[in-house]
Amino acid sequence: MPTYRGGDDSLDAVLGRNIKVPSTDCHEGTIFITFIVEADGSVSNIRIFRGFTGGHGELFNEEALRVVGLLTDWIPGQCDGKNVPVQHIQAIKFRLSSNK
Repeated sequence: MPTYRGGDDSLDAVLGRNIKVPSTDCHEGTIFITFIVEADGSVSNIRIFRGFTGGHGELFNEEALRVVGLLTDWIPGQCDGKNVPVQHIQAIKFRLSSNK
């Protein structure tokens, strides 16, 4: 299976630094994005697997897609010692802060 270079902590840090929460709504929850980690570690075919619906939910879906497109530092999956493309699902969590 592919892994993000630096592990989950590095992945969480990249997501945390880059997510811009749309200020037009108060959505809270998790969006699941599916994509392919290619044999060279790049990502392709980024799509919503399960996202927000209604209201301004599309703004959150679009932001999740944008941020996953920035995740370019993957160690690709391997099969028989060769790098191979692997489908991956990534959760993107949006939480309201206590002061909102």
